[in-house]
Amino acid sequence: MRRCFVRHTTNSQHRHGTRLSRWNQCPSIFAVVVKNYRAIFFDFDGVITNTEPVHFEAWKEVLAAEKICLSHEEFSEHYVGINDRDLVEKTSNIHQRTFSPSEKENLITAKVNLSISILRKNGIPLFDGIKETLATLSQSKKLCIVTGCHRKELELILESTGINSSFQFWIPSDLVTHGKPHPEGYQLAFEKMKSLCKWEPELKKEECLVIEDSINGVKAAKKAGFPCLGVTTSSSKEELHEADMHAKSVLEFFQHH
Repeated sequence: MRRCFVRHTTNSQHRHGTRLSRWNQCPSIFAVVVKNYRAIFFDFDGVITNTEPVHFEAWKEVLAAEKICLSHEEFSEHYVGINDRDLVEKTSNIHQRTFSPSEKENLITAKVNLSISILRKNGIPLFDGIKETLATLSQSKKLCIVTGCHRKELELILESTGINSSFQFWIPSDLVTHGKPHPEGYQLAFEKMKSLCKWEPELKKEECLVIEDSINGVKAAKKAGFPCLGVTTSSSKEELHEADMHAKSVLEFFQHH
């Protein structure tokens, strides 16, 4: 087991309402703050890949076969940042439809297969500069993924793009009972990250940065007790007001580091 030697940072250096919130006015302070993070937890869709449109198109087609018309507005308002299981439940409630457990699983399977087909046909939409950014970050920090994405979709993208080597591990939707905005995924990631190696000193939550693009994702991060960067690829800065910092993209945020 590898031993991790990372500079110790006191809790006072991570007061969310002070130094973190100053980044928008002072990039030099931002750079100092970023250096103090020892681990980074990434959401996937909307943070690393521009795959929310893929999920929308897949769900739109699958639900159309069930006589459910899914609009882009409905998808953006209700379903961004949640996993497939929760999407089926929420769709059932909104459209007043009842599906048996087997029917729900069939819907999810059909959606996953269709999204994979779309990705293979059209290519993997990684955000600009993300592959290089991840490779650089992984040299000095521990990275992981916490996502509502299905394991098959996630691993296809990771393996096809080669970015899997930048991450210590990933937590797809099948590893949690409760999806975002529940904090379970990030709580699980923290415990797993702590067990990776002997952190000296012990890894603390304030030393782990969560990067999210959705309201539900930010809520999950904050409920779990982590500082959070909200990237405005899927939601506005105002919608992500619970995040401690904001940026247009991961690349924009870390290019100052």
